[in-house]
Amino acid sequence: MQIKSLFTRRFILGITSLVAVVTLALWLWYSPTMLPSLIEGEAESILAGKIFQQPQPLYPFQLVDHDGKAFNINRLHGYWSFLFFGYTHCPDVCPMTLVTYKEIHQQLLKRLNQVTDIQFIFISVDPQRDTPELLKQYVGYFHHDFIGVTGTLSALRDFTEPLGIFYRQVERPGEGTYWVEHSGSILLIDPQARLSALFPAPHHSRDLVAAYLQIREQFQVHLPKTARVE
Repeated sequence: MQIKSLFTRRFILGITSLVAVVTLALWLWYSPTMLPSLIEGEAESILAGKIFQQPQPLYPFQLVDHDGKAFNINRLHGYWSFLFFGYTHCPDVCPMTLVTYKEIHQQLLKRLNQVTDIQFIFISVDPQRDTPELLKQYVGYFHHDFIGVTGTLSALRDFTEPLGIFYRQVERPGEGTYWVEHSGSILLIDPQARLSALFPAPHHSRDLVAAYLQIREQFQVHLPKTARVE
């Protein structure tokens, strides 16, 4: 009986270990966190944040803009894109950042005389409440050219994790609602849809404008002369 009991325990342990190994293998295969991070590369520290020496291309993604149209990586090609992640019920950092967006827009318009190749994008990580219609109204309050974007929870997770963007819902006891804790960084994506720079909070529009112009100039230097936009 002891031999049979020992064999039975070993058999159970063997099956349990096998299940654990298979489960781990499946998790490693399917987990979106296995996408390599895009923020670990060598970077130059500047006053506004850091500039990546070798910008990494973003992974494909599928989100939706405030007009209900598909917003994917193709929408980033050919533009300089500022990205910020938040939600419309945010009481402080989100509206403050959109005011900073507006200041950057105004300053760049004076410096460059045009901003047609620059996008200011607000990505909501609260799709349960932030519908495209609400996003359009929200970003439009700050500037009619700003773009609101959101997506499913899984699509947002796949997009944000490689970028190092953190967010989570926090219940408000006794109120039946929640707020969202989230990263406060602004990301800059270059016209080749690569992560070019990261600007942590607090944000100062003059510093971001100076950083952007520096990055833009470096980008132009590496383009063929026929492709440069002065």
